Amino acid sequence: MHALAAQGPFVGRLQFFRPRLQAIRSSTVTSVACLTVSPRCLRATSATSSKYKQGHVMQRTNALHTSSQANHAKKPLIVLIGWLGAKERHFNKYVKLWQQMGHATHGYRPPTPSILFPPVGSAKAADVIRDIQLFQHNKAEQPVIYHIFSNAGFLFFGTMLRHMAAADAIQSRPKGTPSLQQSMLQPVQGLILDSAPCRLTPEVSARGFTAAILSKPAASIEQQHPWLVSAAQLLFTPVLQFPPVSNRQNQIWQAWQSTAPKCPQLYLYSSADALIPPSQVQQFQKLQESRNVQVHSKMWTDSAHCEHYRLHPEEYVKQLQHFVQTCGRDEL
Repeated sequence: MHALAAQGPFVGRLQFFRPRLQAIRSSTVTSVACLTVSPRCLRATSATSSKYKQGHVMQRTNALHTSSQANHAKKPLIVLIGWLGAKERHFNKYVKLWQQMGHATHGYRPPTPSILFPPVGSAKAADVIRDIQLFQHNKAEQPVIYHIFSNAGFLFFGTMLRHMAAADAIQSRPKGTPSLQQSMLQPVQGLILDSAPCRLTPEVSARGFTAAILSKPAASIEQQHPWLVSAAQLLFTPVLQFPPVSNRQNQIWQAWQSTAPKCPQLYLYSSADALIPPSQVQQFQKLQESRNVQVHSKMWTDSAHCEHYRLHPEEYVKQLQHFVQTCGRDEL
C-alpha cells in the first residue's frame, strides 16, 4: 500500500483511504468447515447468527410479515444479496417488500472485505451456504429465488457458485447423497439481478467504492469528489491487474456461465446508471440466453444505480410479481 501510494501523484489524497483499508485488513474471518446439515452445524449457527445481526455483516431475516406458516411454505424463499455499502434501512425496504408479498426472506449484506479479498469472500460464501442449508432443513420442497443487487451481489453469488463446485470436488459423500451444488441449486426457481452486472474496471471500481465509503449516490460522486475518485482509480488500476484478483473475476464470470442454474432470470437496470453500462447488462443477457436460459428484462431511462424501486415502486413490484408467476408453481 505504501509503495503503491509513493508511485502516484495523489500521495496526500490516498491518506483518506488508508484507515478504511487497514480496517478491512484487520477484519477477522471465521472459516466454516462443515457444509452439510448436522447437529453440530445447527449448534454452530445458533451461536453465530446473532453476531451477524449485531455487526451488520450479514443479516438474516426470517420473520413472517404477512400470511401464515402454511401459506408461507408454498411460496419461494427469497434470498437477497445486497450491494456494496448497503445501509440496513435501505436494504430492509426490499426485505419488507418481499415479506409483504408473503415470502420468507433471508437477507445478506456482504462485507467489503468479501468483495476485495478472495479468501475472505470464500469464507463468507461458506457461511451463507451453510445458513441457507440450515433454513432449508426439512423444507427440501420449498423453491428459492435469489434477488441480487449490483456487482457486489453478482460477485458474491458467483463466489458461492465457485465454493460449491470446489467443495464437491474434494468432499467424498455416500452413494446416493446429493452434492452441494445439487442440494443448493436444484431448488432455485429464478435469479433477479438489479443493476448488474458489468466487468470491473478501475473507473467503475473507483466510483463504486468511493460512493460506498462516503454513502453518496454514485451518479454524482465524480462531480462532488473528483480528487477522491481519481485517487481511488489510481489505487484500483494495479489492484485489478493483480493476478489473484483478475483471475478471481474471470473465474466468477465463468461460474455464472457453467455452474449457475438454468432457471429464468430477470434483469432490472437503467440507462441512467453511472456504474453499470446497460450495454454490458444486455451483453450478459445474450450470454445467458446462449445457455438456453429464459431471460426477462426491464430497462428504465431515469433511475440511478439500485434506485429503480424508489423511483418506480409500482412498476418494480409488478415486474417481481410477474417474474415469480413465471418461475413458480404458485401465483402470488
